[in-house]
Amino acid sequence: MDSIVAAADALDMLLVVGVYHAWDQDKGRITVANARPWAKWLTSRYKNARNIIWAMYPHAKQASDSVVMATVEGIREGDGGRHLITIHPDPGPVSSSIMHSQPWLSFNTIQTWTSNFTIMIWWQRITPKCLPNLSLTVKHAMKVKIKQPV
Repeated sequence: MDSIVAAADALDMLLVVGVYHAWDQDKGRITVANARPWAKWLTSRYKNARNIIWAMYPHAKQASDSVVMATVEGIREGDGGRHLITIHPDPGPVSSSIMHSQPWLSFNTIQTWTSNFTIMIWWQRITPKCLPNLSLTVKHAMKVKIKQPV
């Protein structure tokens, strides 16, 4: 990952790096017990990288809250608050559906595969935060062909 972060930085590209995915929790790879030390290790390794946003991809369920919070503690310890943090629930239409009021949440994310109704609900929030559509970004990025050097 070091070479990817360095190459992206050289191209002025911003990386949204997933600290964990719901599948990791489902398979027992990420738990309340190990989420904090894992996140601390990962984020301390890249604390000086200027082109990273930390993300988590939990289930949009209350059962994921404790793992999310433990992960956030590790992120904060590891990078000292240098990077933005977001979550992208999977499946879940918007991060604001589970963690909007958390002060560490730098911005919300949304999946528009459901309907525009979720966007209307989000805009009714009392304290709005930025709302990029990361699913659209990922789907577009997967279509981009990268030329290999000759």
